[in-house]
Amino acid sequence: MKHLVENHQFAVDVLDRISEMPLKKDSHLFAKFKDIKIINAVNRWKENQIPAEDYPAIIFLRVILAANRKYTTHVEPHVNRIIRENPNLRSIDSLKKLIDSKTRDQFYKFWGHRNLKKYNTLVNLIEA
Repeated sequence: MKHLVENHQFAVDVLDRISEMPLKKDSHLFAKFKDIKIINAVNRWKENQIPAEDYPAIIFLRVILAANRKYTTHVEPHVNRIIRENPNLRSIDSLKKLIDSKTRDQFYKFWGHRNLKKYNTLVNLIEA
């Protein structure tokens, strides 16, 4: 990971290489786009992107929830529900306030996942 930060060209090369690979069956975009190149799937996805999904708070929740999970079945339904039920959840600050207003168990119910490591990762990321 240190190489990605210190060497911009290394990061660009890795992204270029990965972008040309086909989606895998367990990818969260596979159900929508099948086995096209990752870069093509991302571009098609972006054309139909819902603005609420681009809010920093939603991005943080989505990324942390998606770690080691099947996106389409285990993450996407919760993210869609969160967006629907919390239209004002947009900024990192609004997410921090939401987390601070709930106990850990209440927050688990909110985001539909019970995992201390992911919860701590989210809290630490927000604090940083």
